[in-house]
Amino acid sequence: GGINLGDYIVVVPIFDSFQGPGEFTISGLGEVPTVDIYLFWGVSPVFDIPGASSVPFVGSGIYTSGNTLYYANVPVANGTISGTIGSSEKGAASTVLYGMTIQKPFAVSPPGPLSIAIQGNTVVLSWPGTATLQAADELTGTWVDIATTSPQNVTPAAGHKFYRLRH
Repeated sequence: GGINLGDYIVVVPIFDSFQGPGEFTISGLGEVPTVDIYLFWGVSPVFDIPGASSVPFVGSGIYTSGNTLYYANVPVANGTISGTIGSSEKGAASTVLYGMTIQKPFAVSPPGPLSIAIQGNTVVLSWPGTATLQAADELTGTWVDIATTSPQNVTPAAGHKFYRLRH
């Protein structure tokens, strides 16, 4: 078996108490290089995932920064993530885990396409979505941000100019 993430989110319902530390392994993640993991905890969140660190979780409702740990871009090796859960401190409370969500990071599609039209003596550059138009005097030169809204009118000058889009 295992989990095939595809482009989806996998929610693993859990209610367990760990008096730690104990090791855990999540396998069957396939060829993805990284995943995002959300851990919904009840008491004493003590987790260690090598190569990953928790980042602030911003949420409201049932999932908040007070009860959810978020690990972004957790490295996956051979379809597996391993780590430890619970504390080795004497007298430490048990770690209670209510649930876990594993999410394949969504690919960011490239911006564009950049469309070029001529209207009289003006060149009109336009593109769909959110992107920043950049310009350079040479293809290998320094690219400068010039606009974030589409369309943009450009008056041609002597020589040449190169344009591209970036996220």
